[in-house]
Amino acid sequence: MRVVICDMDTGCCSKIEEWLVSYQQETKVKLEVDIYNNAERLIQHIKEDYSFDLIFLDIELPEMNGIELGRIIRDTFPDRYISMVYMSKKTKYCSELFALEPLNFHKKPLKKDQIIGDVSKVVSRMRIKKTVVSCVIEGKKENIAPRQVMYIEANGNMLELTLKDRKKAFMRESLAKFEDEYGGDFLFRCHKSFLVNYDYVKYYEIRYFVLEGGIHIPIGRKFSNDMKLNWMEYIIER
Repeated sequence: MRVVICDMDTGCCSKIEEWLVSYQQETKVKLEVDIYNNAERLIQHIKEDYSFDLIFLDIELPEMNGIELGRIIRDTFPDRYISMVYMSKKTKYCSELFALEPLNFHKKPLKKDQIIGDVSKVVSRMRIKKTVVSCVIEGKKENIAPRQVMYIEANGNMLELTLKDRKKAFMRESLAKFEDEYGGDFLFRCHKSFLVNYDYVKYYEIRYFVLEGGIHIPIGRKFSNDMKLNWMEYIIER
């Protein structure tokens, strides 16, 4: 996993890097850590197709503030979710961060458990993304990542998976077992016959989710209360 630290405070960068090295030694998770002390250099590398999975980003950078840089990152990688953790000595910027959907915000001085908690969460999500599911697509057996699935509809003992490219995949499995294995992080049961991937939900209504492309997925009456809580937690944490 590639982690970027972008902060003009070299002491802060060194401290975060030290904590990440300690985390890597304890967990055996391989981390590549790159440090930038200004936005301009990072932007130049991004233009050269440089990408990363997690960034610890100071809001008050010299040439460009971290909020502007965050917008550039989101606009440059619209199909890749990069986890952003903002840092600042001040809290006055918090209301401006919501549109960028950061993973977290920490008021300086930082604490080790805050940083390790952020890294652990991203590592956990990446492990789930790498899990593969065996299914049949257009008559051929293929392996897909659960994150590719927009929603799943159960039909007896057969599941029909609609993928992000709108292709249909099929597998012989119960919806309950699929939910047990992959649900709870981004896939949620919203109906006795449907699982929906929150990554592709545009908005939530009382009786249905609206996904990308205007697809409507029903919400069963007995699932409604849980869905409201799950959806709010997902929006806050992602």
